[in-house]
Amino acid sequence: MRYLVFDSGPIISLALNNLLWVLNELKKHYKGKFIIPPEVKREVVEIPLQIRRYKFEAFQVLELLSEGVLSLFETENLVSESEEALELANTIYYTKGHPIKILQRGETQALILAKQLRADAIVVDERTTRMLVEQPEGLKHVLSSKLHSRVELNKNNLARFNELAGGIRVIRSVELVTVAYELGILDRYLQGVDEPLLKNPRREMLEASLWGLKLKGATVSQKEIEQILKLERV
Repeated sequence: MRYLVFDSGPIISLALNNLLWVLNELKKHYKGKFIIPPEVKREVVEIPLQIRRYKFEAFQVLELLSEGVLSLFETENLVSESEEALELANTIYYTKGHPIKILQRGETQALILAKQLRADAIVVDERTTRMLVEQPEGLKHVLSSKLHSRVELNKNNLARFNELAGGIRVIRSVELVTVAYELGILDRYLQGVDEPLLKNPRREMLEASLWGLKLKGATVSQKEIEQILKLERV
């Protein structure tokens, strides 16, 4: 079985842009399951159900779960390995003798679940998480620049963390939406459109969706958006 494991960030970004429906269409093209661990469900359903501002988005996620677009998934030792990985991740980087908190439980469970199941990828928007998995040395320099102080790296903790959660392919919500664009899934927004202000409707629709994600939480730069538009030749 093939899996894509979702962190809460991309689900929230898609929900806030009214793009959760895209997951249902993408799943039709993916021969596998879209899954979330229990802590991610808590972050995208249980907590927002108690907050009026985000309650409707929680109902949208519940609909995806009830329809099987998203599936709740847990392994026998998910919690124990996640807690170990969480403690390790948050004691890898130090500044002025104090550890720097890097991960939270939701994204840690998603990472561990992806590793345990040998998932095709984890879908996560948080830049810090992506860099910890892909460029831990680079993250050290980013943190140092952000904190304006020297950052030390505990290599033993990093090595053990990599045993638990390293080597995972990371993709973002912007990549999912770009794939949806390539598959023609987003063409529903162009049906019957005849607006003089739109010089290139397909380009502007893709650009608008990517900027919407950026402005609602997805970590993507203006340069990256321009590169995507260039690669898509729109």
